[in-house]
Amino acid sequence: DVYVSAGPGYENEAERDVEAIPFPRSLLRQLGVREKHARFMVARGDSMIPTIKDGDLVLVDSSFSRAKDEGVYVV
Repeated sequence: DVYVSAGPGYENEAERDVEAIPFPRSLLRQLGVREKHARFMVARGDSMIPTIKDGDLVLVDSSFSRAKDEGVYVV
């Protein structure tokens, strides 16, 4: 139950797992995301349009501790 801001910023008061989302393990492997690091979060805001739209469910690899390459990061 976490939101990520694509706009003015958002602070989650407390992260908590709400439910499991069915997602093919084969796709996680193809993307290089280990299952234990896969998180789904809802985007709020429009500053990332057209890449990420308000309300989109985004897959986040929580294993990163610092930016390595070009990409989109949740901080």
